[in-house]
Amino acid sequence: MNIRKYLLLRQRLMKTKTSLKIRIQNNIWACHFPELCNIFPNTEDPDVLLLLEHCPSGEQIANMDFQSFICLFPPSISQKSKRYSRLTQAWQIAKTSVGFSIPSATILESKIIVRDIQRTQKDIAQIDNILSEFCLQNDAYPRLLSIPGFGIFTTAVFKSIIGDINDFSHDRQLVKLAGLYIETMSSGNFKGKEKISKKGNSL
Repeated sequence: MNIRKYLLLRQRLMKTKTSLKIRIQNNIWACHFPELCNIFPNTEDPDVLLLLEHCPSGEQIANMDFQSFICLFPPSISQKSKRYSRLTQAWQIAKTSVGFSIPSATILESKIIVRDIQRTQKDIAQIDNILSEFCLQNDAYPRLLSIPGFGIFTTAVFKSIIGDINDFSHDRQLVKLAGLYIETMSSGNFKGKEKISKKGNSL
């Protein structure tokens, strides 16, 4: 029961993080540096957070010389790395960006989003550590972890939701619980395409 509550809390935190990432794309980049979406498809990239914190718009980056811009990032970045190449590309594209000027309120919003993402990531990592410690203490978990594809999170979900595997008489019951069974929408003579139901336990 305790592990299930941790998993539900983790699920809520993941939804919070997804909401913050959508705000980055829709509220900031779409208006003030739309070209950046193609350079950084992963908004959890550490460089994205640094950009949001220091220069969230194309106009701000365009007004910086390259040396000042690159100094915002760790000095350990190799000039031959893909990371350095992406940052160089971002600086160059900023010169011709079609983004609008960014108001001070959105600059503050960017800093708040960075803070919230970092805090959420830290909270998720804390829960993952708790799950990991619990899994190592329970005899059933090492056996589950030996299954290919079963990591700490999957194992914790599997065990906390299913409980005693002996309560299930057929594997189809597990498939239905997970919402992975195939269903067909039909009405009268109409027969739709078969698809995964997705009508199971959300975890």
